[in-house]
Amino acid sequence: MSTESAAHLAHLHPGAPETRSSPPAGPDELLAAAFRFDVDTALSTLETQLITHGVVATWDELCRPALTDLSHRCARDGVDRCIDVEHLLSWAIATTLHRAPAPPASPVQPVLLACADREHHTLPLEALRAALAHHAVPTRFLGAAAPTTALHDALHRARQPPVALVLWAQTTDTADPQALHSLADTGITLIAAGPGWDHSPLPAQVARPTSLRAALDLLSPGG
Repeated sequence: MSTESAAHLAHLHPGAPETRSSPPAGPDELLAAAFRFDVDTALSTLETQLITHGVVATWDELCRPALTDLSHRCARDGVDRCIDVEHLLSWAIATTLHRAPAPPASPVQPVLLACADREHHTLPLEALRAALAHHAVPTRFLGAAAPTTALHDALHRARQPPVALVLWAQTTDTADPQALHSLADTGITLIAAGPGWDHSPLPAQVARPTSLRAALDLLSPGG
């Protein structure tokens, strides 16, 4: 992910209240571990936070502030001096989100998660996937740079068709309204997520949540 992307990451909120037994770890601790390339400490910090305080606090109070601080440092010191740290920190966050405790998925139609064609910023979708898993909502994750043809194929190939599609675009360069227009008659819920869609002309039925919490509210019965 880019430093600019880090500053635009949306909020995540899985809905259920969480019990806190100790103060949460600070983003400075996480970022310091990333700059030392101490991946074991970064993972331990993230996993302890996740187990103790849940997905909401981990994302809102640890991951997002660390990423935003990193983007500020990179703007000051030069992007080329931070790429390695960005990649390590993003990997550690994604790895931890994959390990998030979750109940078994409900026997309901899954949600399809994909990035728009030429879009490679997957971390916000990883956060949404973890939050949906927390609510036992099954997902199918297509990841980065999914061409429009792949989206159509995924809707028809699956034995259990998705109930909704979340298409992420970080920038206006990757937000192609035609992709969503071509899916308007499929009957599934369409969600255009990410700041890239802010000025795009989209079909009337396409939902435009402004945060990951809002997206979760649309997709989770208990969100």
